[in-house]
Amino acid sequence: MSSDNKFDVIFHWGELTSWLGQDWRKHFKHGTEDVLLPRGSVKSFESYQAALRAKYPPKPNSKGIVTWNPISSAIKDKGWNGEGIRIGAIGFSQTCIGLATLLESKDAGALDFVFACDGIHRIWPSWKSFAKLAAFGTSGNPNIAPTDHCLVITHSETSSGSPTIPSTKQTATEIAMHVMAEPVFTDFVDIPELKDAEHAPISTTCNYAPHEKYVYKKVPGDYNTKVGNFYVFGYKNLAKTCNDHIYQSKVIGPRVLQHILLPRWNNNPRTGGKCVVI
Repeated sequence: MSSDNKFDVIFHWGELTSWLGQDWRKHFKHGTEDVLLPRGSVKSFESYQAALRAKYPPKPNSKGIVTWNPISSAIKDKGWNGEGIRIGAIGFSQTCIGLATLLESKDAGALDFVFACDGIHRIWPSWKSFAKLAAFGTSGNPNIAPTDHCLVITHSETSSGSPTIPSTKQTATEIAMHVMAEPVFTDFVDIPELKDAEHAPISTTCNYAPHEKYVYKKVPGDYNTKVGNFYVFGYKNLAKTCNDHIYQSKVIGPRVLQHILLPRWNNNPRTGGKCVVI
């Protein structure tokens, strides 16, 4: 951790080490720590929120009003404090439910970087409000470039498995349309941050029966859209099983951190992003 009380913290459910390896700290130029969050017992918002509330319970503030601040509580529980803390939160698949619980808390405004990798099946109001914050900043003026927040959403075409629950493609499109009345969906290569996403063939194996292996000979990019620091990257389904979902974690998750988060946090001198005092 930095000696000048300026450092970064990433909240996750295991994605950080999965995407950047156990030695993930070597990728960050400034002092960076992580907080591993508890998962819900079942795949629901209420379960994830209960797990977080159990670990970081609501507490009275200086005015005696009880509020729930899981992000600041987690940082204080670690014994950390600082005057220039940047905070990120990343999730894949069902842990995007956990991201929603953070965004629905009183601490949402402290988040600098949020990345939901193929896992938004229910749109809480905070997804839309944070998307607008990332797109237009606190001013809300489209002519002023935002700097304080960043939201990245990626999705495959994999359904939720239920006819009553929208796919991650449907939710991403709805969030984008909330930000822009007429979103501009461009070819995948038009976003400079991921222009070099074409790479050698990669195989993925679904964790569920029938355990088919699928070899991706090219990136299954479909479209993307970007306004300010709000990104949506859409991908096609090519495999017959859930390999397209696994591909999101195996390939796209690491690339978003490498090409969007790391340049954002590794600038020197350390400027940019939402910094908070805890």
